[in-house]
Amino acid sequence: MKRIIMNWSILLLSIVFTVFAGELFVRVFVPVRNVGPTFSSYHPYYGKVLKKNFSCTRIAPEFTMKFSTNSLGHRGPEPAGFPKHPVLFLGDSFTSGYGVNDGEEFPDLVRVALEQRGRTIPIPVVNAGSGNIGNGYWLRFLKAEGD
Repeated sequence: MKRIIMNWSILLLSIVFTVFAGELFVRVFVPVRNVGPTFSSYHPYYGKVLKKNFSCTRIAPEFTMKFSTNSLGHRGPEPAGFPKHPVLFLGDSFTSGYGVNDGEEFPDLVRVALEQRGRTIPIPVVNAGSGNIGNGYWLRFLKAEGD
């Protein structure tokens, strides 16, 4: 009985040591992929959507970015409401501007270029891009917000 207890004790200590050594190895040698809060939340109709009125700094191995959304849950300046007849950008993380700071995403560059043309009534631009949500989101978005 004493020998069985000794063998189980050695096995348990070996497991604890191995887990500790593995954790230490991962913390020292494996880079953390992303540091920062998640950008999205659950929506019953759309599935996953960008958080509204959200701002954070995201740190990844390749970049550090400042990411903000307005009250509609889109990147870009705060609108008075959902704009009438906007230039609407739908797409994935490239469209939303994942990896670049606020104001550097392509839809915002288009918005600034349109504003610099000096029109008396500016053309509104909506960046409804969001990464990792699939094409079904855009169909639901256009059905609900298309007008």
